[in-house]
Amino acid sequence: MNYSSGNYETFARPRKPKIEGASVLDEFCWINRDDPNISPCRATVNQGKDAGLNKKFNLSDKALKDLMTLFMTRDEDLYDKRLDEVVSEDFFKSNFWLYWCTMFGFEPWHGALEVKIYMQRFSHGMRTMPDFNSLKFTKYNEYDSLILPLVLYLKSNDVQFEYGCLVENVEFEIADGKKTAKRILIKRNGADESIDLTADDLVFVTNASCMESSTRGDNDPPAVVTVTDGEGDCWKLW
Repeated sequence: MNYSSGNYETFARPRKPKIEGASVLDEFCWINRDDPNISPCRATVNQGKDAGLNKKFNLSDKALKDLMTLFMTRDEDLYDKRLDEVVSEDFFKSNFWLYWCTMFGFEPWHGALEVKIYMQRFSHGMRTMPDFNSLKFTKYNEYDSLILPLVLYLKSNDVQFEYGCLVENVEFEIADGKKTAKRILIKRNGADESIDLTADDLVFVTNASCMESSTRGDNDPPAVVTVTDGEGDCWKLW
């Protein structure tokens, strides 16, 4: 196991003179060791001048208490609460918040539970937020480096991909304390179909993206709503 820039790496093989048969993980580790990420100027002021944050979090004692309290609060106690309802103004004045909100796109009015979950997920990389040196990138774009090799591998092992299909619902049976998927309702090329499931089937649902159905706007024309009822297909399924 190798610890590098806030990340743990394991199972990647040492590089050999020939890279024939290199895995996706091998190439991922090699490219980031050859060309590690770094952002010497994390924030700017006055049209491009270094803001002079000096890699400091600038957390007061009160802001530190807010951070630790949020981190350890039960999920149930954060339901329906905004972040600015559970942390103080001291927290929002810190460099830590500037680093955090610009890295993950959070605002004070976002859900406190979502912020907490992100903090727990990425706690190992917090110390590297001032210069982004824990961020890693693929050799090519993410499709060619990650998705395409996986698709080709699965197809070579007789996995069947179905395109032109929209999953509209998964019907469940709840009995004796167990919840079992029984039927998948889909639209295939616009026609309604259903897939009956057996006890030997496994169903994995990856659902809802915060970017789904999003569009771009600017200072003049606003972002165009791309769906008629305000929800995309992922959110409808959710």
